[in-house]
Amino acid sequence: MLSIKGTATGAWCLGFIFLLTANSALADIENSDATQFLSSHLVSKGFNDLVIGEVGSKKADNHQDVRYIAVDCTYKINRCRVIGEDPKGKRVSYWFRVYSQQLGWQAKKSIRKHERILPSDFEWVMTDSFVCANQRVGKEGLKSEVIAAERVKKGSTLCDSHLQQSDGIAAGDIVSLTSTTEMLQLMIEVKALDSGNVGDTIRVRIPSSGNILEGKVVSSELVESEIE
Repeated sequence: MLSIKGTATGAWCLGFIFLLTANSALADIENSDATQFLSSHLVSKGFNDLVIGEVGSKKADNHQDVRYIAVDCTYKINRCRVIGEDPKGKRVSYWFRVYSQQLGWQAKKSIRKHERILPSDFEWVMTDSFVCANQRVGKEGLKSEVIAAERVKKGSTLCDSHLQQSDGIAAGDIVSLTSTTEMLQLMIEVKALDSGNVGDTIRVRIPSSGNILEGKVVSSELVESEIE
């Protein structure tokens, strides 16, 4: 029979009941209470420094007659559901709010989908890694050759799932547009409105006029457009 060796190191006033450290071990989880069952499950998944609090009207008191069988977490909204069975085989569920405070990259501004990820738009501070399913970007993982795979809100934690490799151009990049006619070749500076890899067609805007053109990505700095 395993026992929980970690000790509580803090508590929050808004219903949060304890803080677990990473060296917590599993108890006899089927017969423990719902909170212990959830914490044991999360620690086994690599989470630490957990702050867990009950939500909803149904409180997960120590029901000795309930056998807990599963955990279902929606990481992006910090919610987990502990599922159990009573002696009659009826399913019961208890909901919890969960946070895991870790050092990570926090967005200082909102980043649009396909916009280039710039280190200057983030700061290394204490963040909530639970929303990243414990897969937050490490201190050396923030590089400028990646773009946002989805929108990153201001104040949110940068997760591995937010990053997408790019060998082309990101929306917002200032690049050169080359336009070829039968008589001459022009080269002007434009702003990319879309993201694209080499070979993709994207829209660009000429800053001085506001005109929007389309061109094919040739490199990370060049878009080619043929004007007839």
